[in-house]
Amino acid sequence: MGPPQNSGTILGMHIEWVRNVSNGSNASQLATLQNSLSVITLNDSEDAWVWTIDYPSFSVKNARCHIDRGLLPQDASTVWSCVFKWLDLQPPTVSSLNGLYSWIAGIHMSPTKRAILDVISGAVLWSLWSFRNETIFGTDHPKRNLLFDKIVDYSFRWYSSRCKLHFISWNNWIQNPLVVYSL
Repeated sequence: MGPPQNSGTILGMHIEWVRNVSNGSNASQLATLQNSLSVITLNDSEDAWVWTIDYPSFSVKNARCHIDRGLLPQDASTVWSCVFKWLDLQPPTVSSLNGLYSWIAGIHMSPTKRAILDVISGAVLWSLWSFRNETIFGTDHPKRNLLFDKIVDYSFRWYSSRCKLHFISWNNWIQNPLVVYSL
């Protein structure tokens, strides 16, 4: 394409400039724009939205699942596995939050330990949700390697502020908060 002119047709649109664009950065930018637009072809077909991820049609659920798979740490079950390893518990085989909380309610341990487990589970859910939101809406992407540390920190602070009768030190908490009450 030759040097830019004061008027011309791009993509079927007649463009006429008020001032002469013959040299300098404006001329260079106009030439770049004309070259970029020269390879585009438009047709008169009807516009359409096409969803090409997973399923043939769009749904909020499918979009959310796709986003969650891409944005949650590798797999949320990995986070839960780390938590259960920290607590020295065998991970339950549950498929829903109701199943998780039913498992907590039915596990054979003291009410204090159950309360700790309940708080930790809430901290895991909060941390995963917060991680997802920070990834989608935040200006800085959260660090996956800090996720477990946040769970430990949040759960300690939440338990300490909720249960004044049962003091537990930070050192005992980070080792395993369930072991302290078995001594």
